[in-house]
Amino acid sequence: MQNLKSLDQNLKSPLICELFEKTVSLNPDSLAALTLDRESTYRELDLQSNQLANYLVNKGVGPGKIVGLFFDCDLSLLIGLLGILKAGGVYFPLDPNYPKERLRYMIEDAKPHLILTYSRYRDQLKVHSQTVFFDTEKDLIESFGNAPPRVKSSPENLAYLIYTSGSTGKPKGIMIPHKSVALAAVARKNVYPKKMRGLVTGSISFDASLITIFPTLIEGGIVCLAGSSLVDPDATIRFIQEKSIDFLMCVPSLYSMLLEKKKEMPSLKAVSLGGESLPRHIPALHRQFAPNAILFNEYGPSEWAMGTTIAKIVDPATSTIKEITIGSPHSGAEIYLLDDKFQMVPKGEKGEIFISGDGLALGYLNQPDLTKERFFSLPLQGKSIRIYRTGDYARFLPEGELEYLGRIDTQVKIRGFRIELGEIEESLKQYDSIHEVAVLIKEKQLIAYYTGDREIETGKLKEFLSLRFPSAGVPSRFVYLERFSRTPNGKINRSILPTLFLPSSSESDLPQGETETSIALIWNKILEKHVGVNENFFEAGGDSMSLVVLQTALSVQLQINISMIDLLQYPTIRRFAAHLDNPEKMALPQDKRKTVSLFRARLKK
Repeated sequence: MQNLKSLDQNLKSPLICELFEKTVSLNPDSLAALTLDRESTYRELDLQSNQLANYLVNKGVGPGKIVGLFFDCDLSLLIGLLGILKAGGVYFPLDPNYPKERLRYMIEDAKPHLILTYSRYRDQLKVHSQTVFFDTEKDLIESFGNAPPRVKSSPENLAYLIYTSGSTGKPKGIMIPHKSVALAAVARKNVYPKKMRGLVTGSISFDASLITIFPTLIEGGIVCLAGSSLVDPDATIRFIQEKSIDFLMCVPSLYSMLLEKKKEMPSLKAVSLGGESLPRHIPALHRQFAPNAILFNEYGPSEWAMGTTIAKIVDPATSTIKEITIGSPHSGAEIYLLDDKFQMVPKGEKGEIFISGDGLALGYLNQPDLTKERFFSLPLQGKSIRIYRTGDYARFLPEGELEYLGRIDTQVKIRGFRIELGEIEESLKQYDSIHEVAVLIKEKQLIAYYTGDREIETGKLKEFLSLRFPSAGVPSRFVYLERFSRTPNGKINRSILPTLFLPSSSESDLPQGETETSIALIWNKILEKHVGVNENFFEAGGDSMSLVVLQTALSVQLQINISMIDLLQYPTIRRFAAHLDNPEKMALPQDKRKTVSLFRARLKK
């Protein structure tokens, strides 16, 4: 693949706008973009973005100046994006469909020089004083010359600012320089179809949109924008069929919704999925309903421009489906798997993913401490290398591709065991007929939410996971959903999942009487959560270690001899209480009956 050095030889400076202008000179009358009802050639798109760029320069925009773009996914998005970059400004996408508080925080944090939008969004942008309305000021913008603006940006200058969710719950602004954008776009020229018709999916605030836009425009392809119609899978499929879309980049969940419609999309030549783990059911469905398309699986945090690794999972030229991996690094990217002491792990062993190369972000806007925590230099392979710490786990497979193993920040500690929620999710996806999984912890209890062909018996899922994890890593609850709620980026909306938890305990599941109440207090303390009286100790999260603790606690606090056999034979609060309350019925030996009688007498005092 062409790398940044060879790119430098072809250009004085690796800027995406210069790559675009070169394409314009070669294909001026070729179609550059289309929507449901509009089209634009490369010449038209170039001249309109020049006019906007000259207008923005007149408004004080230049290198380093952040310009918000508050647009829907339509032709104006491309004009605005190119106009901002040509003016030397920093593209700052703002999705009108984002929650009001998130938008307010992003704008207040970025402090854009101005925001470009439509007058219909006037009320949503009261938080910003300097706003340019693309529709009502259209005549003024068009009065500026359509010659390229005399602005020169450096490869090190900021190209775009994009916000992703932060660990504190507040979005964090990721700063991507021009050299990173050009590197990423050029790398894909040798992977994706030539002169593709690429459909932009998802939110404009999700960098997956740029993975379609930039490689398409520098290759002479057509950027296809369907706008809000993408909410409807049937409408999306019709758009793909009617516009002969041949490239699709989206999250797996969106593509799964399209495939579930069981309609063929023969025009597709390549589908690239990223942003989420790829479910096992997708490749087979892809081969059935997009029979002419290569299926790629991509991985990459937003801290690296537009994706870091890529794997070819399905190729129409072959009859096989490859094992799902996240593949190998794109041109210009280097991947290191390190342990907690920043030492490289042996091939085949699990390590944290660290990324280096010219595609790295400059850091986080207004967050110097977080930037130092995630971006730093390490002595690797005999030299000091600037790296980004992803917080993701992976291992190198024998053939050199990467297997994704989940995230560090989904690691929780339950009864002394460190459990990685991502690994549980990935394992559960291996169960036949399960499509997507999200595992959460609620009140010291693991809950697995899943979608699939059907609801599966809980016991079978527990048995499946128990072969792979200690009992502490086996969820005690499994909640079947027809589909997950989605964020604007198309990812699983995990924040609302706790509200989908199984109904609260019924009266029949609460302790009745003194014996059950006394035992329940001990069980709840040991398992660190409320346990229903009919819940099996082990299914509620207990294991052999906590069973020993339970035996000791019951013996000490109730002052009676409790054997391990008793607990194994009567593994629920209700059954164990009945065992203590009815020693005669349980046919206990005489010495045990005497012990239990003493216990019952103490309860009555």
